[in-house]
Amino acid sequence: MRLRALPAALATLLTVVALAGCGSDQPADGTGPPPSTPPASAATSAPATTVVPAFTLGTSVDTVVVMLEQAGLVAEVPDVDYPHYAVATDPAAGVEVPVGTTVTVLVGDG
Repeated sequence: MRLRALPAALATLLTVVALAGCGSDQPADGTGPPPSTPPASAATSAPATTVVPAFTLGTSVDTVVVMLEQAGLVAEVPDVDYPHYAVATDPAAGVEVPVGTTVTVLVGDG
């Protein structure tokens, strides 16, 4: 007989535990303490950073621009008359920089 009562008691216990974790910590009349605010350090945290991506010498400039944009960076490419290939970036590949940094793509004309 005790074994039959066990599932019902377990279900009741789980329901009580689940309900205890729901709702607000404030009394229904709203007189409780104000909701907690995030620590002040969260608002003054360091900006997000990313790493300038590496690429193989001879990669198309268009491909390097896409790689930079996917990393959260802004690509700056010289205005040229015909397609070129990328030879380097400034800042260099592998350097950690803030998201949104402008990266100059250096091109070759080979």
